[in-house]
Amino acid sequence: MRSNRARFLMTAIVSVMMLSVATDCAFQRMRENLKNCEFDLDSVSVKSLSFTSVELAVDVGIKNPNAEQVILDKLVFDLYSSDRKLGSGKHNETAVIPPSERKVVTIDFKTSLSEIGMGLLSTLKSGQATYRMEGTAYLSTFLGEVPVPFSIEKDMGASNQ
Repeated sequence: MRSNRARFLMTAIVSVMMLSVATDCAFQRMRENLKNCEFDLDSVSVKSLSFTSVELAVDVGIKNPNAEQVILDKLVFDLYSSDRKLGSGKHNETAVIPPSERKVVTIDFKTSLSEIGMGLLSTLKSGQATYRMEGTAYLSTFLGEVPVPFSIEKDMGASNQ
């Protein structure tokens, strides 16, 4: 009887250890896959404009060069135009990017005109701007969120819109 208990206990311990190692390797691989992704600023457009605020649609392209799909659970970022901080944004929808494909995620971004300043309005009017997005992409795991920082920059002109 003791022999069966000891064998069962040993089997359970070995199984838990193997599962832990396999899970750790899987999460490490998912993190590496997310790190390998290329982020780019596809476009920025004005959705609405009022006397006190502006709402932008920020399209972020995510290219997955990996042989496996990547799951992006959250994106937190600061958006700049011509080195002026426009504000911060967050995207909480899960995006699945198949292997060797690119997916565009549209994020609604609302900020006050006082944060933007007159510089952005003249930039939008002229149709020329350099946009920069600095942020962190997150992969959710049962152990918590795994952060992957990114920074992207793009010159946007009238021909790019």
